Amino acid sequence: MEPSTSTSEFHVYPEFGYARGGAAISGNNDFKFEINVIVKYIYSCGESTLDELNCDNTFACKYKSLSWDKIDETLLGTNFRYPLERVKWDPTEKILETKDDLIKHILEYAHKKIVTRASFDDLDEVFVSLIFVKQVSVSPQEFELTKARILAADREYCAELIWESVLDKIKKVGRRGSSLYEEFKGIECYIEDIVSCTSQLNVCFDEKYEKELIQSLIEQARKEFRSLPAVRSKIQFLQKINLPRCDDELTADICSICMEMYLPDHSEAYSMPCSHSFHFNCIETWLLKDPICPMCRHKLPPMETSESNEIHVFPQFSNDIRSPPFPDISGNNFNLEINLLVKHAFTSGENFIEEYNFGTRWASKYKSLSWDIVDRVLLETDFPYPLERVKWGCTAKILENKDDLIEQILEFARTTQNVTPPFQDDDTVFMSLVFVKQVSVSPQEFELTKARIVAKQHENIAQMLWEKVYDEIKGLGHGSSLYEELQWLECYIVRIVSETAYWSMYFDENYERKLRQSLIEQARKEFRSLPAVRSTMQFLQRVHLPENELTDVCSICMERYLPGSEAYSMPCSHSFHFGCIETWLLKSPSCPMCRYKLPPIESK
Repeated sequence: MEPSTSTSEFHVYPEFGYARGGAAISGNNDFKFEINVIVKYIYSCGESTLDELNCDNTFACKYKSLSWDKIDETLLGTNFRYPLERVKWDPTEKILETKDDLIKHILEYAHKKIVTRASFDDLDEVFVSLIFVKQVSVSPQEFELTKARILAADREYCAELIWESVLDKIKKVGRRGSSLYEEFKGIECYIEDIVSCTSQLNVCFDEKYEKELIQSLIEQARKEFRSLPAVRSKIQFLQKINLPRCDDELTADICSICMEMYLPDHSEAYSMPCSHSFHFNCIETWLLKDPICPMCRHKLPPMETSESNEIHVFPQFSNDIRSPPFPDISGNNFNLEINLLVKHAFTSGENFIEEYNFGTRWASKYKSLSWDIVDRVLLETDFPYPLERVKWGCTAKILENKDDLIEQILEFARTTQNVTPPFQDDDTVFMSLVFVKQVSVSPQEFELTKARIVAKQHENIAQMLWEKVYDEIKGLGHGSSLYEELQWLECYIVRIVSETAYWSMYFDENYERKLRQSLIEQARKEFRSLPAVRSTMQFLQRVHLPENELTDVCSICMERYLPGSEAYSMPCSHSFHFGCIETWLLKSPSCPMCRYKLPPIESK
């Protein structure tokens, strides 16, 4: 468990700032008020310290509407792991016994800072930052585990930010008129530059990780680059062929681009329509420069499509009558919620697969719906095609341009007033606009597209399930048996993966097994970071075993250690496999051989 010591309470450091605008605001309490709640943990071990930002939550409102409830709601949203009791208010060192005292102090601080400042006639915004700092003294082993966890989280966060930037760059490919090869080389240079700059600014980077991240991002970028329509049209005609496998010899053929033989363990090549074969990366790079065969100069045909590539819009609506009923409204004062979905329907013969490109939703009172609102939302969707000659539903009516489309949407929305029963004060009308782009492609293009869509769905499902598992992990570590909690967590993962596989068409038995194993492994790592588990594992020390001889057996699993492997030693000097002793200590915090009982977690 987290150490409960006299030095591990929260300190709150309030900071104040404001911004002035050009226009005066009527009244002293009509300006915007923003509170930023930052939670930071400081782990100390001797002279070594580590900072970890746990959460960052911001809310804004008009100052006149600032209240006890608003601040209470914000503090609850920060997901504190500890009760906000006996918090030290840093400017005065005053100890606030309960959360109510803390909220009262925040309100008093905000009011005092505002009334003691100059006149706020031209004030735009006031900022109050509340930095909650929890100081925790830990043992050396616990410090190293925490440091590794924070380092991994920082690296993951930086990698995600960099990838989002690279993805934006990939989406703009083709707008500068350069060749696809030059575009991709530019993306590779961009990745190297942005990782190098981030490495100079971030202490969590080292030379080895920088190289690994660059390689990983380039590989991700290459996969994403292949999904672009312009690139898919170049490589859609490549067909994978299996070359003869040889156990001890290289295959006879060579790739005519790199002039290297095909290896027995990688005996796949990709054939052009002219039957010449090459390594995939070799012919892919070549076709990005010039869409012809490098041997016979056979020119690739244009991408197979049909004339059915128009966009259809299918409008739908329904209403939600809430109870108890409110008085009827004269006119158009009901709520209107519009859901905009865009999907591509790829077809090849009788094969069919849909891909949701994006979705957005906005709501307003019906009386405020206007041409400008619909136009702005359509612009925000970043639709990948011009909204021209759009077919409206099943009527086959063709809307020549975006203005005609907006007028048709408004006209369709107006028909909701004619629906019975009459709309009441708290009614909501749901209006859906489903934009469908039908694209006929070749069989090769269809298989590439299907593989990309399935991979994206797998990624989204894995992320969704991991968020569920992570929420469950945050509530663990307080029961009587950590081992039973871990076993329950693994059973929970098996159950939710099985339930998802039942309703998802993108699952097969192989992927279900891989996803289950991956989530269990992720969950084990996250479970080890819980304070209750870390306090149990902090006394284990890694022991390097001799390289050239077999040593003693692990007394838990009764298997010998492999030469050059690692064992983990208890304070009583008995050693075991890490997986074995970890499972044992979750059941009982004592040595399985001599029954030495682990001491409580070290703290000041």
